[in-house]
Amino acid sequence: LSVDELEDALTSLGLAKNRQEVEELVASVDDDDSGQIGFDEFLSIVTGKGRGYNPINTLYKTLSATDSTRKLALSSLVARYRRGIVM
Repeated sequence: LSVDELEDALTSLGLAKNRQEVEELVASVDDDDSGQIGFDEFLSIVTGKGRGYNPINTLYKTLSATDSTRKLALSSLVARYRRGIVM
């Protein structure tokens, strides 16, 4: 996952204020300094084995609760979550 892929989701849900915060969040879990969250890094976030509080974990848990099929793209999950808040 890149900053570009996470920016809209995290900022629109209020889990990050701006792109800089998203970049800092990615850097905080980017163990291999690739500039992205790789699969192993993602697993450490969602299983709670990451370093302290991370809004990406909150995003994952929130969106996972709305997707019983676990097959929707991140952008679709965010849209579904937003609709739920508005309605």
